[in-house]
Amino acid sequence: MANSSKKSVHQPHVRDGLCRHIRSKGMLVDIGEKPPNDASQRQMLAADRHAMAVDSTVWWCDETSKTVGPDDRPCHKGRCVQGRACFQGEDDAPVA
Repeated sequence: MANSSKKSVHQPHVRDGLCRHIRSKGMLVDIGEKPPNDASQRQMLAADRHAMAVDSTVWWCDETSKTVGPDDRPCHKGRCVQGRACFQGEDDAPVA
């Protein structure tokens, strides 16, 4: 169920083909640092083929204000993409 009465005050620019409603703290906070260089993580993964990349980012949906979207499925940058039933692209007209 969408929470249309409470919208985010911040409207970050969503990139990389993600849904316009996906949010993370990193999208709203500008601490003036350059994006982290993941070269060291790539080296670790290359050294140990059994290692897994770790992403501890907490994602939420601006429509539901929860960590699940309107379809009751978890929010994540790998899931909130074109093809998901509730997906809305950055350039798509907002649904009333």
